[in-house]
Amino acid sequence: MLKYRLDIIRRFIPLYTFILIVSILIIIVIILASALTTSKAYSYKHTIDPIENNPNIKTNNEEENNINKKSN
Repeated sequence: MLKYRLDIIRRFIPLYTFILIVSILIIIVIILASALTTSKAYSYKHTIDPIENNPNIKTNNEEENNINKKSN
């Protein structure tokens, strides 16, 4: 059955035309996937942690204590 279908395709569509059509379809799918992921990336809302809750930032009191400890 598959061989019969391939024979029909070969009679009506030359091989280079078939390859060209498949290649164009693959390119269209890749472009659509790229556009979808790009638009999804631009619509992503980034958040920033508040400064008060950030453990990596030293407060002014901690910095002054460190300076006083170093000078002693």
